[in-house]
Amino acid sequence: MIEKWFQLIYDHRVSLRERMFRVAVGISMISLTLTMIMGRNITNLIILFVSLILTAGIVKISIHKECINTGATAIAILQFLLFPISFFAAGGVYSGLPQWFVICFIY
Repeated sequence: MIEKWFQLIYDHRVSLRERMFRVAVGISMISLTLTMIMGRNITNLIILFVSLILTAGIVKISIHKECINTGATAIAILQFLLFPISFFAAGGVYSGLPQWFVICFIY
C-alpha cells in the first residue's frame, strides 16, 4: 500500500506542481492527525477533525478537476481561518497547537 502512495508521487505523467501539492498536503494532514492526538479539549478536537475532513475534500476535488492552485489557496485560507479559533479554544500557548502553527507557516 505504501508503494502505491510513492507511485503517485513519482509518477512523471503527473505535473510537478500536482505532485508537490500532494506531498505538502499529505504532510499537513499527517501533522493534523498527530496534533489531534495531543488535543485536550473537545472543541479543539472537533475543529481539527473538521479541518482534516475539509482538507481531504478540497484535495480530492482539486485533483479531480485539475485546479491545483485553487485547491492550495482554499486550504491555506481554511488553515488561516480555523487556526485562531482552534488556538484559543485549546488553551493558547500552553496547548499542542504551536506545532500546528509551524505547519501552517510551512504550508
